[in-house]
Amino acid sequence: MSTMRSLLMGFTLLIAFMMGCQPGSEASTASVVVINGNPYYGQGTVRTGEYTLKEKIGTVQSKVDSDVMPVEDYSSNTLKVGTAVFSIEEDHEIFLIERSSHEFQVFSIEGQR
Repeated sequence: MSTMRSLLMGFTLLIAFMMGCQPGSEASTASVVVINGNPYYGQGTVRTGEYTLKEKIGTVQSKVDSDVMPVEDYSSNTLKVGTAVFSIEEDHEIFLIERSSHEFQVFSIEGQR
């Protein structure tokens, strides 16, 4: 009886795990912003001072649904309209999105950072 209970518990956990990893789940949505015709992907956050801000290059102009890939410049699937976008001195392929006065989200071409 104990073996049957263990198998049932294991099967239940496996099903729960698989349901949480479906492509449509909120956890699998990548944060994307389009800049100069290229999609840039959210890579995590940094505190003020980790990169040298070069200039504010624009603001998010439109927001699409979270499950839609944005295609127009300065559109995003997660960022609010009006969110500031900054270039940095260290790397012309990385952009920072202001999250608060002390924190920025890093956006880069997928896999680069």
